[in-house]
Amino acid sequence: MYLLKRFQPGDILFRQGDPSDHVVLVRSGHAEVLREVGEDCILLGTAKEGEFLGEMGVLDERPRSATVRAASELEVELISRRGFLERVSGDAQLAHRLLVRMSARLRDVEDMLAALHTVSAEARARAEAATPPPAVPTIRLEATTYAAMLYVGSEPIRITSLPYVVGRQSDIGEPDAAN
Repeated sequence: MYLLKRFQPGDILFRQGDPSDHVVLVRSGHAEVLREVGEDCILLGTAKEGEFLGEMGVLDERPRSATVRAASELEVELISRRGFLERVSGDAQLAHRLLVRMSARLRDVEDMLAALHTVSAEARARAEAATPPPAVPTIRLEATTYAAMLYVGSEPIRITSLPYVVGRQSDIGEPDAAN
């Protein structure tokens, strides 16, 4: 059994974490697949006419792993879990297309992970090269706001001699605050 439904740009078809009780077949338009991480949304990909959405959750009977949002005017076919499984089981070409699409998506994710790892490794190497390991234990004071930088400066202050007193400098004739 299936149902035709229309969505406007920005409409949510389903959210990450929702139950996976149906599959969506895009009839016209295109949709964005987003992974929500805290307050951020990561665009994982898009789906266009003839592509399925939500099949992973239906196949492994787990909640939705991503949010799907209409990126244009969108017409979709909502297919029940049972209807989808019967359709795929009875159509070898459709099953093959699904496997190829899922394989391509998995490769895309692997490529994204490799790229993130490369960027992370390069950033670690730059940080290690720029900051030689201290010979003695140090404390590092660093301004994290523009206002603080006006007082502290933009470069971190490294404290290698302890004890260290934080405060204002004594005026002439005034007893030293450290004593």
